[in-house]
Amino acid sequence: MKRLLFLLLLFLTEYQQTCAQKNYGRRLVDTLAGEAMKGRGYVGGGDSLAARFIAAEFRTLGLLPYKGSYFHSFEFPVNTFPGKMSVELGGKALVPGVDFLVDPSSRGGEGTFSLVFVEPEDYKLWDRMAARLREAAKGFLVMDEDDWERLSEAERKVKELAVKYLKFSKEPLVEGVIFLSSRKLTWSVSTKEFPRVLITVKKEKVPENLDSVTVHMDQHWKSSHIAQNVLGWVKGKGKSDSVLVVSAHYDHLGKMGAQTVFPGANDNASGVAMLLCLARHFSEYPLEHDLLFAAFAGEEAGLIGASEFSKQEKEILPRIKWLLNLDMNGTGDDGITVVNGSVHQKEFRKMQELNQQAMLPSVKPRGEACNSDHCIFHRQGVKSFFIYTRGGIKAYHDIHDRPETLPLTKFDELHRLLVLFLQAQERE
Repeated sequence: MKRLLFLLLLFLTEYQQTCAQKNYGRRLVDTLAGEAMKGRGYVGGGDSLAARFIAAEFRTLGLLPYKGSYFHSFEFPVNTFPGKMSVELGGKALVPGVDFLVDPSSRGGEGTFSLVFVEPEDYKLWDRMAARLREAAKGFLVMDEDDWERLSEAERKVKELAVKYLKFSKEPLVEGVIFLSSRKLTWSVSTKEFPRVLITVKKEKVPENLDSVTVHMDQHWKSSHIAQNVLGWVKGKGKSDSVLVVSAHYDHLGKMGAQTVFPGANDNASGVAMLLCLARHFSEYPLEHDLLFAAFAGEEAGLIGASEFSKQEKEILPRIKWLLNLDMNGTGDDGITVVNGSVHQKEFRKMQELNQQAMLPSVKPRGEACNSDHCIFHRQGVKSFFIYTRGGIKAYHDIHDRPETLPLTKFDELHRLLVLFLQAQERE
């Protein structure tokens, strides 16, 4: 009877702690992906708002600042679209983020322009394509991406040469390009500025006999944007010089125009929420080793925050015993994938073994992939795993990645597994 009561109390204690973590995680996702954060990008200071919020959470949780400050600053160029964002075809306004996307490297533009459509035969010879480019002078060229799937190798070279010209050539010929697509629209961030307007439009939104487009796109090139990594310590109980690192990028795509926001709930408010839940746990139950919690900026712009940290803080790299990078932790119906799992097989097997207690549906390995901040450290010999959840919603780099539709299906189980794994690493 006493044993039964003990097990019941143990279960209730663990259940309460788990619920508290998930509830905390939900509040964090709702805040970080909320309207006030402006997509955590480069319009309206969204990334700075998120950085200050994370630093305040670190402070509340009792994490120590890294070298006297929670902020680690750096600069990089970025292209932004802070104002008007409109496209009209056949007199009908398209919906930003739903019907069209501006290329993240595009310049701005305003006016009504004639259209010239590239035909499949134009890819057969460069002379044909060059004639289309001249025909589109002072107007917009229209290219159907579905045509590209049927091109021969020679035709593909003509296409690639044309696209390269349209993106990079500063010759005053074509004013802009419309790429027609039947695929899902996904946006990104660019640290480049192209010399003309580039737009991707959903193919079904183009009316027949279309001969003109009206655009109004406000664009602002930032040659030196200041961003901050946010860093907090949990000091270990022991005397080891080794450090365990938990990282997650907090930046996202921000805004495409004044009204269209990319909230980034799964990518990567969920990873930051998991990082902060782990910070809260280990601030209460510290390990023998020091723990560094790193919320990186500039990931969507090319892993810039992690790269700048590794350059400016080289002395810490040999001390890092293990790095866990968390990105897109908001689902989990089908379990998790562990990038570098097939590289560090011993540690991966340990994670699979620990999952018998965490009870995620599956823990699958993947090889090397430079698709998140862990890559910067992996390339410098730091042992690392990058963990993302699988299954559930498909929203990614679009306006639909919202907090109200993010289920956090296996947030509890993943949190439990990460705690167990970090505990196991200090014993290795």
